[in-house]
This record gives sequence, structure tokens and C-alpha cells, in this order.
Amino acid sequence: MTRASGGDPADDGVQDGVDLLEVALGRPVILEDTEFRPIAYSRQPDDIDGARLHVILHRGVEPEFLRMYQALGISSASGPVWTPAFPEWNAESRLCIPVRRGRTLLAYLWVLAPEGSLSEQQVAAAAGTASFIATALDAQRRQRRGAEQNNQMVLARILDSDYGQANLVAHLTTADNLPPDSRVVVAAFECTGGPPDDQDVIDTALMIKERLPLIRLPVRWMVHLGSRPGVLAVLGPSAQVTENEVAHAVQKAVHSCFSTSVAVGTGGGPVSLEEIKEAYDRACVAAWVARVTTRGSDGTLSWSDIGSWRLLARLAGRSVGGSDLTADLHPGLLRLLSQDRGELVATLDAYLTTGGDVRTTADLLHLHRSTLYYRVDRISEITGANLRDGEARFELTLGLRVAALLGLLPSTTPQAD
Repeated sequence: MTRASGGDPADDGVQDGVDLLEVALGRPVILEDTEFRPIAYSRQPDDIDGARLHVILHRGVEPEFLRMYQALGISSASGPVWTPAFPEWNAESRLCIPVRRGRTLLAYLWVLAPEGSLSEQQVAAAAGTASFIATALDAQRRQRRGAEQNNQMVLARILDSDYGQANLVAHLTTADNLPPDSRVVVAAFECTGGPPDDQDVIDTALMIKERLPLIRLPVRWMVHLGSRPGVLAVLGPSAQVTENEVAHAVQKAVHSCFSTSVAVGTGGGPVSLEEIKEAYDRACVAAWVARVTTRGSDGTLSWSDIGSWRLLARLAGRSVGGSDLTADLHPGLLRLLSQDRGELVATLDAYLTTGGDVRTTADLLHLHRSTLYYRVDRISEITGANLRDGEARFELTLGLRVAALLGLLPSTTPQAD
């Protein structure tokens, strides 16, 4: 297998360091991050063991595989560690050198060689390469932290305030090289217990971004860790990515960082850069509802699917888009009200009040049952609602009550059916 860059290209001499070490030792070398995802690797033999091949091809390992090696103490080791073979994982014995800068673990440098096959001088050479790589990776890390700190400041001003929205959005298109016509899926998340209080915000944002799928989903990720954490998935020009895919990617990434239940809400479909703030507010409400309805378990929910919870969230003080209650009414109910069909509105109200009992509703309205069936069918056509669905019926009932309070109900003067 010939050398290729794994994921983001390793610069600042990291790849060259890996290649030179492979030449010096005559052994394959792989540099992986702390989650065993490849950063750089040298030429690999055709008979490379299955474990390393999996890392290169799939950019990572199974959680059990990672825990197995961590149990050997490699994450706390200060020097080279020979690891045994694990035949059940098709993993051969190899040399592991933790790549550290001070106390911070940055990566692992692996030399694929059986224990005892390298001299002390060769092990020392590998350790020297790890030291060089540590300096380069630390410089990259500092650069990423600086860029991420700027991102957090800009996103906080865009998402958590209304100040200078146009100028801040313009900043994204210039400083972050986002096309002005970019489409964005906006997600928000809530964790059971939340992130640890002592965890650095910038490091946490970078950690979440590292766990989001760079290859499986063709998007650019931006993470906001303010009082209402959120994630922006900026879609590529031809990306066919759904809200559901983004929500589950965010849930998986955040869960892997904090090992806690994660509720994710999305803003109701891709939006333009200018609409990010409104979509973010909707996503935050959807995340809150997802957490409430799952009773603290994992869950995802789109703003488009929260139904009656829009009104209930507003009543609980989690409003979106100003103080207009009508914006949160069932859209089908708004269509029905706009047609000034008082007899249909009255029929719907009676039908919902009686729990959908046809006989009782017909008696209450003094209608023949065939007339009632006709009206119910017309109501279903106009509203697009399934009147047999409990959630739809509750949302329409709640909407009718709010419409009555707002004086939106038409007169019940009979009209020809």
C-alpha cells in the first residue's frame, strides 16, 4: 500500500517526519490522534495487518478497540510502550510512542514492528521523531485554537444577539470563505447535566468538530458553545444532506465527547446565511422539546415536526419570531380560518370536543350524519390534518382556543355546503 494523507493533510513537516522515520527504521509508521484516527502514515506493506488497514480505510476504530489499547496505559505513558498482539482484532505487536507537549497528549506514533525487533538506538530515533512531531502538532493546535476563538466570538454575536447581523454574516462569507449563497442546516443540542464546567470552551468546540463526520457528510461544521449550544452544517454546492442526518451526526459527536444523553433540535430545513439566527432560535426550541418529550433520553426533533409544542413553548416563555401567537398555530387551521367558513370551524370545534364521536357531534350540531361526514372530509382537505391522529387533534383544539381568545373565529352563519 502506498503512502497517502489520512484525512486533513499533515503539514509543518509532520508527514515528512513520518516518512523519514519509516526509511530509517525500515518499518511502517502511522501517526494517529488520541481517538486512533490517522493523521499521517508512511508506505504500508501489502500484507499490513487488518487493524491498521481498518484505521486507514475507515479513519478510525471501534470503541472496544480503543478501550483495549487505553487499558494498556498508553494514554498516561511518558515514553515508548510495546503493545502485545491481539489476534482477535488481527492486530500485531507494535511500538507506541505517546506524542506529548508538556502534559497534553496530542497523538500516538506507531511503529509496526514486533517487540524486540528494534534496537535501543532505533527506539530513541522514534522518540526523537515523536518530539519533533509534538512541536509541529502543538503549533497547529494553537493556530486552530486562535481561529476557533474568533469563530466563537462571531457566532455568539450572530446567534445570541441582533446586533449588526448583516455585517457579521458578511464576515462569514469573507473571513471563513463561505459562498454568499450557502445553505445551512442549523442544529441545537441539550445534554443531560451539560458539559463539564471546567472544560475549556475552545477545546470542547474543537473536540466536537473533530468527531463530526468529515467524509460521510459533505458539509462544513461550525460549533457554537454559548448558553444555548448549537452546530451549523454548511452544505456543499451539490450536497444532498437531510436535517435528520445532521441531527444524528451532532448527537453522536456530542455524546462521544460527554458520554451523556443528548437531545438535538433542528431549525426546519436548510436556510440562507441571513436566516441563520431565526433557524437557530427554532432549533433551540426543538431541542428543548426533544429533551422534554424523551424525558432526558437521546432524541432528535425538527421544528417542522413539533406541532402543538410550538404554542406550548411560547406559553412557557420559549417564543420564536416575536409576539404573534398566530405564527405558531397549525398552518392548516390558519387556512381554514382565512376562508371565513364559520360552519366548518364550528363543526371542527364540536367534532374535537366530542372526541370525534360522529353521532354526538351530529346531534350537537343538528346535522344529518352524511352532512357531517362531508364537512369533516372538507376540513381534512383544507387543513391537511389527519383528524384520527391524537397529536393533530390536540394541536387543532389548542389552536381553536387561542384563535377564540384572539378574536379570529369567523361567524357561524350557515353557508351552502
